[in-house]
Amino acid sequence: MFTTNRGWVKISKAGDVMKEATDKNFESEVLKCKYPVFACFTADWCRPCYPTCLLATELVEKYRDKVKFVKVNIDKNPELSTRYHIIPLPTILIFRDSQTVKKLVGFQNKKSLKRLIDSVIVEKELPKTGGLSQVWPVS
Repeated sequence: MFTTNRGWVKISKAGDVMKEATDKNFESEVLKCKYPVFACFTADWCRPCYPTCLLATELVEKYRDKVKFVKVNIDKNPELSTRYHIIPLPTILIFRDSQTVKKLVGFQNKKSLKRLIDSVIVEKELPKTGGLSQVWPVS
């Protein structure tokens, strides 16, 4: 979200800030990235996906030098949705060192997204224990 020179607030789409990861570029954009990668799996028809990805775009600037943000449209990239067992949407996967390390499913508020990213940044500095961590929304 940003303000124009006339003072109007214009909401940008998630794709404007978050790079689109595809079946073709996923390895280079995500798996080979030196930073942890926040991947938002979504679809054009998914209503809860839009606010979750929009909230994620608000965090891009804060974590710019620590985390890479990408968006994956499952309808356009069926190979990725199959490989990572993406069924409910939105699904957020965090990748580090070419491995999935965290997973969030369903609509997420900004606080839970921030908490997820902060946990990955802290864990990056700790020794690896391996395995996938499930993070579920807290009411």
